Amino acid sequence: MPAQLEQLENLQDAMTTRRNRRNEFFHSTSLLDLNISPRNCVETFCDLFAYGQLLFKDDWQKNVEATRNLDTMYEFLRLEKAGFSDPCLLPRAMKIISNWPRNKSNAARKGVHLTEYPEDMHLRLCITHGGKELRDKLRALLIL
Repeated sequence: MPAQLEQLENLQDAMTTRRNRRNEFFHSTSLLDLNISPRNCVETFCDLFAYGQLLFKDDWQKNVEATRNLDTMYEFLRLEKAGFSDPCLLPRAMKIISNWPRNKSNAARKGVHLTEYPEDMHLRLCITHGGKELRDKLRALLIL
């Protein structure tokens, strides 16, 4: 439990720091350079998932897995976060996605759709039904 308490405190500190900085923006000119970057968003969502896992344990994971493709999207967020320090990860993920079955207008709802934004993994990919197989392939990239 002490390790979980330390993780929980670290996440709460990070959340409090972000909130305080955001709130200072409206009352101070010292933060005129403050902007919401894609990296901040990715790190914030990853922290939110970690926070939920620490607070709700197995119930959190069950609910994430029960919500259509949420666990796969979480793996994309984790990959993107890890990709900030390991630029080899995102091309590997794109290779998996590019080989994944695509939806056709007359096909059953299974596979992925690629949109017109190739520079942004989240805008580019709309999972219709990647399922556990896609999630597991993406998760395996983080273990390598």
